[in-house]
Amino acid sequence: MKKLAFILSFVGGATDTLGFSLLYQIFTAHVTGNFVLIGSSLANTHDDNQLIWAQLSVLPIFFLTVTFASTLIPAKTSVKTARQFLGVQGFLLLLFFVFGTYFNNDINNLKAIMIAAPAIMAMSLQNMYSKFLFVKLPFTTVMTGNVTKIAMDLGSRLKKNQDDGPKSLLSLQVFAAIGFISGALIIALAAGRFGFASAVLPAALILFLAVNVNQKIIE
Repeated sequence: MKKLAFILSFVGGATDTLGFSLLYQIFTAHVTGNFVLIGSSLANTHDDNQLIWAQLSVLPIFFLTVTFASTLIPAKTSVKTARQFLGVQGFLLLLFFVFGTYFNNDINNLKAIMIAAPAIMAMSLQNMYSKFLFVKLPFTTVMTGNVTKIAMDLGSRLKKNQDDGPKSLLSLQVFAAIGFISGALIIALAAGRFGFASAVLPAALILFLAVNVNQKIIE
């Protein structure tokens, strides 16, 4: 489970960083962060690189993906379910790489939407995993909740309160936070040199999980 938390969080940090660094600051995982960027873009009306429509498209793409994917969740999840969802997510991240590479020159709102949409959809699926597939996992796409819980648990231990939640959960949240930071930093460095080709790494990690997932992780 620690490996799963690390890998999924690595993918979350990597994908979000790719969108932010290569698509003029569009978040693909931290969806609500785009509203801050929209406000900033509206305030800076002389910014030549505004992609307001692309930023506005993130929430409906995210919402519709989760809504549709929710209709496909079986009554009882299994290894087959996990492989199907992870396989689709890996394929979407590969599309992110393909579209990003193909439309990379002279990105406008429409091209930005086409590039970002597969990544947003992939992260939409990942956001769902802790709700139905890997229910023991902490958050893997945004770290605010994890960092808050880690800090609260640390505070409780400093007060010598030893019964404020299982240690295993704290451990998973630490692995998730480390994974997210690692993904963000590594991909930030790779994106400057390899551009959208860097998206192959998170795609490969998700496909690796799809092949190696087992029933123990799901239960």
